[in-house]
Amino acid sequence: MCGKWKNIRRWFSKYVLQPIFHPILGEVWLFHSITDHFTRIPDLRLCEVSPTRFEALIQDALKKNVQFISLDELYAILSQGKRVTRPFVSITFDDGYDNIFFNAYPILKKYNIPFCVFVAPKLATGECKISYEEERPTMSYDILRELIKDALFTIGAHSVHHVELNKLSEIELYKELLQSKNELEVQLNKQINYMAYPFGSYSNTVIELAEKLGYKMAFAAWGSAIRLNNYNLMTLPRVIKTEHEDDINQYRNSLI
Repeated sequence: MCGKWKNIRRWFSKYVLQPIFHPILGEVWLFHSITDHFTRIPDLRLCEVSPTRFEALIQDALKKNVQFISLDELYAILSQGKRVTRPFVSITFDDGYDNIFFNAYPILKKYNIPFCVFVAPKLATGECKISYEEERPTMSYDILRELIKDALFTIGAHSVHHVELNKLSEIELYKELLQSKNELEVQLNKQINYMAYPFGSYSNTVIELAEKLGYKMAFAAWGSAIRLNNYNLMTLPRVIKTEHEDDINQYRNSLI
């Protein structure tokens, strides 16, 4: 009987109380690679979405009167605890693969949708690679400088070397967080206010130092919708979009 009442309370909290006191504001979508040429590594295919699928997700959201907003707009909403009249989506990409520029960017321009790419500087220069992703070239600084001319584009930090930040010493962590911010700002002449944790790995120490160094928002690598008064600006959840998962139905159920 106790177990039955626990399940009832859990159901009541999730489906009755939460929608009333913490209604959904919107979602931050996470993509990695936008390509028709999927990797041979099965686990990595979860990080790949075809251009056709990518555009279909956007079209489906627009049909439902969803507003696509930039991270600056997202920060303005969340930092002030605002309610929204329409659900929002912010589009983000991790790692800065060049197919974002060649495949995703034309679609985003077509629909006038803002987006953010989180970049690790040493991936952009080719000085380091993610060990299992040799087949995926990343955007160079020349490409990033071309993108930065477009008001739709926001650049964010992703550490220097794309490392798990919660496993570093305090000195190493400081360098990864500060140097990634500084190098991107120097190379692109743009202030860096936002970051995403590589591999979604963080700790209280990582969060505290990121705040001290001037990051206004930071993003995890997984999660669900953002709800009113139920979020932390330094650990914001993102919804991973994939090629084969029925994300459109999931999205409809969570936002609309």
